[in-house]
Amino acid sequence: MTSVALRPLALPNEHGAWAMLFEPIALALVVVPSAAGALLAVAALFAFLARHPLKLAAQDLMRGRRTARTRACEWIALIYAIPAAVALAAALAIGGATPLLPLAAGLAFAAFQFRMDVHRRGRTLAAELSGASGTAIVAAAIALAGHAAWPLAASLAILAGGRTLPTTLFVRSLRRRNGVVMTLVAHAAAAVAAVVMWRLQLVPIGAPIAMALLFARAVLGLRSETPPAPKIIGIREVGWGAAMVALIAFA
Repeated sequence: MTSVALRPLALPNEHGAWAMLFEPIALALVVVPSAAGALLAVAALFAFLARHPLKLAAQDLMRGRRTARTRACEWIALIYAIPAAVALAAALAIGGATPLLPLAAGLAFAAFQFRMDVHRRGRTLAAELSGASGTAIVAAAIALAGHAAWPLAASLAILAGGRTLPTTLFVRSLRRRNGVVMTLVAHAAAAVAAVVMWRLQLVPIGAPIAMALLFARAVLGLRSETPPAPKIIGIREVGWGAAMVALIAFA
């Protein structure tokens, strides 16, 4: 019987994707803590974990082959899907069905990214922006699960998207040395949106400060002629994400 290494099948090697998932979750749970929101976070985590083995299994089946790796991926995806479904059901039972609307929107973005991943186009701009949008919307669902008002839930999703979308463009610009104008415009738009929401008293002053700092980081980072190593970029972005969540959540 052919042995299969399970760890590469069970855990995706996508450090940036982990950060994009946890930042909106952390932001929403700190601002609107609730048991239902925590359960939604658990469901989102297991759904994210299920994506990787499911993608590998789908790619094998598209090639017309079903190997030991394919079967292992199917079982791993199922093992992840069960707690995701249970956590989602429990979250909806406690917090009501209101989060289903943003979850449906987030699922549409995730489905598009998954399709691109299966066809080995997961690194395209459309796929990466779609994934960033899907994770940002999770913040709104978690807030609604905690019975937050729609304006607050939408504001959290916009702030999360103001972090994930421009950051996706920023990291791509550092890697490929192009798309600088689009990256700066996206950061500027996020900062303007944060200011508008602050003036409407939807978010604290920490939100526009955080977006302004991210804009400054993008300007300085894109001026460097030699981009840092991917690992260094990832570590720095995790730090920036943690700082942004802290500024907004505790302001």
